[in-house]
Amino acid sequence: MIELNFIGTDPANTANKSFDTADEILVGRDQSWAQFVIPAAEKLVSRRHARLYRDASGAWRVERQGDRFISVNGIPVEQSSVLKSGDTLTLGKSSGPTLDVTFQSVALPGGDEDRTATQEIVRSWRDYVPGIEAMGSRIKILTGAVAMLAVIAAGTLWYVSNQTLDFSDATLQRLEQAAYLVVLRDGNGGESAIGTAWPVAANKLVTNAHVAELFDKIDRNKEHLLVRSPGSDPKSYDVGSIRIHSGYKDFSGYVDRQSLGTEGFRSTYTEASRPSAFDVALLIVDPEVTLSPVLELAEKPELAKAGPGSKLAFAGYPLRCVDGSNTEQIAPTPSVQQGAVSSITDYFLFPPASVDEGLLVQHSVPATGGASGGPLIGLDGKVIAVLSGGTVIDTGGKEGEDNPCRMSPSAVMVNYAQRADLVAELLAQSDEEAIRQRHAYWETQVAKFANHYAYLKRQVVADAEKAASKTFDVVMEDERSEPVAAAGNKISFDVEEGREYAVLVYNRNKGNMFVDLKIDGKSVAQNGNGWMPALRATAPVSGKAELTIYATGGKQIDYNLMVAKSEE
Repeated sequence: MIELNFIGTDPANTANKSFDTADEILVGRDQSWAQFVIPAAEKLVSRRHARLYRDASGAWRVERQGDRFISVNGIPVEQSSVLKSGDTLTLGKSSGPTLDVTFQSVALPGGDEDRTATQEIVRSWRDYVPGIEAMGSRIKILTGAVAMLAVIAAGTLWYVSNQTLDFSDATLQRLEQAAYLVVLRDGNGGESAIGTAWPVAANKLVTNAHVAELFDKIDRNKEHLLVRSPGSDPKSYDVGSIRIHSGYKDFSGYVDRQSLGTEGFRSTYTEASRPSAFDVALLIVDPEVTLSPVLELAEKPELAKAGPGSKLAFAGYPLRCVDGSNTEQIAPTPSVQQGAVSSITDYFLFPPASVDEGLLVQHSVPATGGASGGPLIGLDGKVIAVLSGGTVIDTGGKEGEDNPCRMSPSAVMVNYAQRADLVAELLAQSDEEAIRQRHAYWETQVAKFANHYAYLKRQVVADAEKAASKTFDVVMEDERSEPVAAAGNKISFDVEEGREYAVLVYNRNKGNMFVDLKIDGKSVAQNGNGWMPALRATAPVSGKAELTIYATGGKQIDYNLMVAKSEE
């Protein structure tokens, strides 16, 4: 049972209600929407203000609806927060009305319990640029891609779990010392921090292509691109030249020629919400310079072993909307974060046909603006990947409002990195030949988009049959268009005890979704894998299954649904 007790700004406005079996409670003034209705006179509370729900662990959480203000015991909620019995929520503003929450506590399992239950959208890097207004609109536009990963490590500090990973102190210290800050200096001596780089050779550093390409766009008679070592006594070095992986522009151009824009594949962050491809580059400084420490790249056999669950550590510069970040260029202090590989895909977001094509590393390392180009290392200290992008949410505000801090990293923690063998190709100057050899693979993958949903449906069923060593039959298939429901769009279907089920949800609008499958009221599977999440689960009992789809990015969701069941 959970009990809610509301006290308004006017003490006469109170409400109290108990829920015996609820797993979700919507809170607001809208009587047609909310299960816990706030008195209409309490205007600080929105019509649709908050969602209380049990997550997969059984813990109660509170989640903001849009940009509505909520604090828990005085601490503002960024997106969602775990609740304890006896917590007090404040609504609307810090001095607003309160909602006391009381329930029977549950023991939480280990792991990262602070993730939200919804998959948010990846925005264009242009949405996150702090801007370099003093340098004019030209530089402001040019730095868009740069700032995206200057946007990748700070905001997500809210969501970092405190679990201890098995990295030695020496490994983490070396990683921290290798995190150099990329700085743009204007003609007046003003400086802007724009990303992260790290030594891979005596006078070469690795960063993202979208950071390095600024070098070719500035007026180098007046402006300078620098790299600066971390610490209280930093050393600065002028970037004399750059080398960008040939696949960065080649893949983007190829995808454009194939008219795949509606599928959202681009080489930089766009409104279509796809991660960048071949987004690595070298920054080259004076050959007389000896940079240290130099990080070692993981070899191909080691990269092949990196998969879901593999531990990662990162060092870089989370600068976006972080207190004190304007001093980073004076005495760079890297942020060291830890996480794990979530999945390995190709740049079409398909399972790679071979190890060589698994070049996009999806991971849970916190990321926000400024972290672009930072190294992701394995337990042995070798670089597995180069951080290149992140998943973010719009925390609200007026459309077009000049509020750079309204974009915040998503607690779903699906962020992106470029695998380290792309850096090896750059160093060996074999990237152009490698790209030529990849064209045949791209042709094969592009062919799947003739009917992408049909391909995915076959793939999901085939994967389920392989995993279960059983035949699966499609028992439900539907094509739907419906309004996005704040509490999630729900679909029910019958299940039989002991049978295995494979589910695919395909968003035809290419918006991100998070799906949760419950059987007998208990969550049995979840997936936040973008716009085509798939699930597999075995029914513990016969009865009804309920699939809840949480969608973002619009008022309407157009999707295909497929449910397949194993034979007896």
